[in-house]
Formats: sequence, structure tokens, C-alpha cells
Amino acid sequence: MLILGIQRGGPAANAGLQGVSQTDEGLVLGDIIISIDGEKVANNNDMLRALDKHKMGDTAKVEVVRRGRRTIVPVQLTALPPATRRRGYGE
Repeated sequence: MLILGIQRGGPAANAGLQGVSQTDEGLVLGDIIISIDGEKVANNNDMLRALDKHKMGDTAKVEVVRRGRRTIVPVQLTALPPATRRRGYGE
């Protein structure tokens, strides 16, 4: 699952996950999530199902492909900053 964007100050940003970005040469792909805690992630529903097994403060092991290399990024699950919250997200 390709990460399109990251909420500034949110758990993904704090962990260093990367979304799609624009450079002078064009678009640069963001991280591609492969699994969370060993559970395969192919879409948003898979991601939410994996994250539902955690509570605030837990750390999830997110496996991503970044620039062709697999890496595991520990993400501490926290609420989104108030300015970025939308109804149903980060609350």
C-alpha cells in the first residue's frame, strides 16, 4: 500500500515514514507498506485491521519498501495532532 501523504506531527511522520513527494525531476514514490507486525497489508482495510489490534502507546512494526529496499520502521501509535484530526480519524 503506497503512502501518498503523511500528517505532520503524527505517528507516521514521527517514525520517519515517507509519502509521495515532488522534486525538480518529478514525483518520488513514498514508502510502500507491506506488513504491520507480520500481517500482510494490501489496502486500507488491511492496515486498519492490523492497527485495531493495538492501543494508543503501543509500537507497531511497519515493514515498508523504500527505494527498492525492505526495512522495518517502529511506529509508536499516538493520537493525531488536533489540527489534523478529522471526524473518525485519530480520535
